[in-house]
Amino acid sequence: MSDLTALPRFRAIMLASGVPATMIETIPYMNGPHAERLKAAPTAAVTRMSVRSSRE
Repeated sequence: MSDLTALPRFRAIMLASGVPATMIETIPYMNGPHAERLKAAPTAAVTRMSVRSSRE
């Protein structure tokens, strides 16, 4: 288990049936191609909820 905590940042072990475990590189959302849209999503959701509740 200590080996898992020693993994470099943004690395993970992928487990799937029938294939050996594989180390993968993760892509943090803040570095990905949709970063701006994902950062704006919570504000947009709150706005939509406010509009819905004001209609009721």
